[in-house]
Amino acid sequence: MGEASGLAAVAVLLKAPPDSAEAHETVKRLRRQLAALPGADALVGGAAAIDVDIAQAAAADRHLVMPLVLVVVLAVLGTVMRAIVLPLLLIATVILSYAAALGISALAFDWGLGFAGIDQSVPLDAFIFLVALGTDYNIFLMSRARQETRHMV
Repeated sequence: MGEASGLAAVAVLLKAPPDSAEAHETVKRLRRQLAALPGADALVGGAAAIDVDIAQAAAADRHLVMPLVLVVVLAVLGTVMRAIVLPLLLIATVILSYAAALGISALAFDWGLGFAGIDQSVPLDAFIFLVALGTDYNIFLMSRARQETRHMV
C-alpha cells in the first residue's frame, strides 16, 4: 500500500490466473463494490482488468457495428438488385456463412488444436471480412444471373 498526494494505492493479488473467468468476475465485483463507496473514486487495474475492459469494448463494438454493416449492405443489395426479398435472402446467406465459419473455427481450434479461446477482436474482424467477401460474391453472382436471363428472354 502506498500514498502520494492524498491518493492511496492498494496492490491486490488474485488467486486465479488473470485470464480466467474467476479473475474477471473478481474485477467486476471489486469495481461494483468500490463504485458503491461514496467519494472513493477508485480504479481497478491490472491484466485481468484490461481483459475485462477489452471484452466489454469488443462486445459494444459488435453490437453496434454488425447491425450497421448489415443495414448498409442490405441497402446496397436492394439498390443493385432492385428487389426486396432477394437482398434479404442474400443477407441471410452471408449471416449463415459467418456463423458457420466462426463455429467451425471454434471447433477446430478448441477441440482440434486445444486453444481455449479467441482474441476478442476476431468475431468482428471475421464478420467484416466475410460480409465484404460474401456480399461482393452475391452481387457478382446475381448480376451475372440477371444478365443471363436477359439474353434468354
